[in-house]
Amino acid sequence: MTEANLSDSQNGSQPLVSMHWNREDASKYLHIHEDLLTVTYVGPGARDFDSASLRTNHPIRSEMGIGYFEINIIDDSRWRGGLGIIGIGLGKRQTPIRQIPGWFHNRYDTIGYHGDDGLKFRKSDFGEFYVGATYGTGDVIGCGINYIDRSVFFTKNGINLG
Repeated sequence: MTEANLSDSQNGSQPLVSMHWNREDASKYLHIHEDLLTVTYVGPGARDFDSASLRTNHPIRSEMGIGYFEINIIDDSRWRGGLGIIGIGLGKRQTPIRQIPGWFHNRYDTIGYHGDDGLKFRKSDFGEFYVGATYGTGDVIGCGINYIDRSVFFTKNGINLG
């Protein structure tokens, strides 16, 4: 079973917004637990087409300057022979929830950092070398956006990967 937990932290003068996973904006292959912070993948997991995404109840607002969230990977074990891939990233509200962040071609502007290969993806099936840091069970992976310098960054276990 692939399972992850959301935690949030935000920077700037804006008050903290309580973020949690949005049950109304999640793939049918994801089960959001009662705490609205824990999610379990329940799909077939055999092909890339079986991937899934979800969004939080609030977007990261540009007025905040910098926004950041983390996922705690509780269990990334392989699902029925599938790849057990977890990806973290950002996308616009219009982005479909049928794939993990970064895989959409040209039509949707998404960016993602994938745990199975440590690559960064942006609107492509082909990832670019990032830091080569794969991740899985027991890791805490963060994703941030800096609206001031228009950059996206990722962290692994508290270390900024850039």
